Amino acid sequence: MKASHEHLPNVADGDHTELNALAWRHAPFFNRIKAQIGQVWAPNKQVTRHDPQGVLLGHKDRVTVMSVTIDKLGQLKNIALAHSSGVAYLDDEAERAFRKAAPFPYPPQELFNSKEGFSFQFAFHLQINKGIKFEFDWSKTN
Repeated sequence: MKASHEHLPNVADGDHTELNALAWRHAPFFNRIKAQIGQVWAPNKQVTRHDPQGVLLGHKDRVTVMSVTIDKLGQLKNIALAHSSGVAYLDDEAERAFRKAAPFPYPPQELFNSKEGFSFQFAFHLQINKGIKFEFDWSKTN
């Protein structure tokens, strides 16, 4: 089984996952965002550069959460740190990766609900000895 970059803490790993399709009708757009960010996010490079002995990271998993707003064209309007991983260079790398990956073309227009911007949270998970994962949460910010 291939490892996933999904962070779904309440879903058991397996060969298939059952999801409510209606709740995930915009999944292709969010999957494109994850793919674009996945191509540029380099936490391991930053760990090697800033903390090769793992002193700052220790044995603790790290999560950086960014609050993000995009416009109707998918351009990044705003990005802010919503939750720090506790390691500044990992937080900086998350923001750098998001800025480099933008813009995110063809956002579904119904996400905007007659607003000019759409806001969501994006979590970067660095799991010690398990790899990297991404997670969205657009229910809390829009």
